Amino acid sequence: MMIGKPKTKNYEIIEVKIKDKANRAEMHERADDIYFVLKGSARLTLGGRIVKKTRKCPGEYRGEKISGGKTRLLKKGDIVSIPRKTPHRMDAKNKNIEYIVVKVY
Repeated sequence: MMIGKPKTKNYEIIEVKIKDKANRAEMHERADDIYFVLKGSARLTLGGRIVKKTRKCPGEYRGEKISGGKTRLLKKGDIVSIPRKTPHRMDAKNKNIEYIVVKVY
């Protein structure tokens, strides 16, 4: 059980729950993400380029979707490492997923 949102200058742990929705594409210049899937499933697209990319804040970008990436189905028990500067997008349309993200700075 996680209480609060642990964060240090080197890492951050975030619990994510997505129900029947596709997130925006994103990319982090200064953080690696590690996903630990706890429940459910969703499609994760990695790589390619972000369509209509905008800067959210220094080193953080968002966009509508990803063009040219590779998509795979994530399910309970999967662990995925997303290196910094890699575009990624979680799509749980018609699905539900719960996962932990460890952001390593």
